[in-house]
This record gives sequence, C-alpha cells and structure tokens, in this order.
Amino acid sequence: MNQKIIEKIQKIGLSDKEARVYLYLLASQGAYPSKVATETRLNRSTVYKILTGLSIKGLATEIEHGKKIFYQPESLNKLKRYMDYQIERAENAKESAIKMMPELEELFAKADNPKVSFYKGKEQVIEAYLRHVQVEKPYRMTAFANVQYITKFLPEKVFNFYKKEKTRIGITARGVTSSSPYSHQFQKDIYSKVKRSIRPELRFIPEQLFPFSAEMTMFDHNKVSIVKFDEQNPIAIVIEDKMVHDMMNMLFEFVWKRAEKK
Repeated sequence: MNQKIIEKIQKIGLSDKEARVYLYLLASQGAYPSKVATETRLNRSTVYKILTGLSIKGLATEIEHGKKIFYQPESLNKLKRYMDYQIERAENAKESAIKMMPELEELFAKADNPKVSFYKGKEQVIEAYLRHVQVEKPYRMTAFANVQYITKFLPEKVFNFYKKEKTRIGITARGVTSSSPYSHQFQKDIYSKVKRSIRPELRFIPEQLFPFSAEMTMFDHNKVSIVKFDEQNPIAIVIEDKMVHDMMNMLFEFVWKRAEKK
C-alpha cells in the first residue's frame, strides 16, 4: 500500500488502520472481511470493527452475498461529505470552547490549589519579575532582597520601566536587605527622583550572617515570587495562593521588626 496516500487519508480524520482498510476497498472496489484482513495484514476482529465503523461514517456499504457480508466503498462524494462533516464538527467544538472559556477561567481562578509558574533563563525571569507591576490596583509590596543583585541583573531600561510602573500604580514597598554600603546608598542613588511616598523603605540584616543573592517578594495581595539572580542559570517561581502569601508576609513582619533601620 502507498504509505503517503494512507497518511493523507488519515488527515481527514481516519486512524491508520481505518485508512488502510478504506484504501484497500477503494483499490479493490469491494471485498469480504477475510480478504481485507489478509491484504491489510490486520486481524479479522479488528477488520470487522473498522468495516462497521466505515459503514456508520457513510464511507462503505454492507452488501449481503448469501450468508456472507461484502463491503464496497461509497462514492468519493461521500468522502467529501464526511470531510465537510468533520470540518463542521471541529468548528462547532471551537465555538463551544470559546463560549465556555469565561466559565472555565472563573472556575480555575476559584480553585483552592495554589497556582505555580516556573521561569527559566534571563528573559523569562525578567518576565516573572515584571509581574510585580502587572496589576490594576495599588498594593503594599514586601520583600527579602539583595538590592545589589537586582540592579546588576535587570537591564537599565527594564529597571527604569519597573520604577515608573510602581510609581504610576501607586505601589509602596518595604524590603529587608543585607547590610552593605551599596544597600545603604540604594535609595538615594536609585530612587532619588521618585516621590518620597513611593520610595522603598529598607531595613537591614548583617550581610556576613545572612548572605543571599535571591529575592522573595510578596505582591498583589495573593502572590509570592522567588527569583534567583544568577547570570549563568537564572530561575524564578511565582506562587499564587492567599495562604502562602500571608504566611510569607508574617515571616517578613517578624524579621522586619528585628532588622536595623539604618
């Protein structure tokens, strides 16, 4: 059998075995199931099921010869009708799926299970970081961060966009960071032109005791992002879950009260 023709027939919605049987019927203009099984090298029970299915689809006709059933192919016009039916069926399914999307999205949003998104590579990690400012309403961000790694990792244009969006939306921020000369100078150097009410409020923990290059941010009321600022293998995880967000915030508040103001 011509494998290329079989593959083309499969594209109209028939399986590999159905395509083989149908092609043989076309070539022979009809045959008994036993002959079809021999020529297609399929077992008889499979062939009987396929021939019955082709009859239901209108692609073959059963003719009784004595006590035996003979199968012959229908005209190619029937094949065209079957293709048209498949197209109509697919279009109806697509239309139904589109109509269902709002309900499915609402159901997905209400699901109790946390939603976890994983990002790998610099471009994806930047995409994950920008989720902090992809919100409609202002909120108070909290974070454990090493500000030196952030400004080193993010391209200047991206960081400037991030600052502008925080200002536009009205996102305020508190952060716990490692105590270093760079961290202490960070607000003056990076946020000097941003209005005071939006500037991040920082507190510090000893760098030698708590060195960290990753960042954990609680944002948008129910999300937590964990970002590893590694030029060789940067990764990020975003967890969407109110309980996880609130629990991490409690941990932040515990550290915040014990961290140094300056």
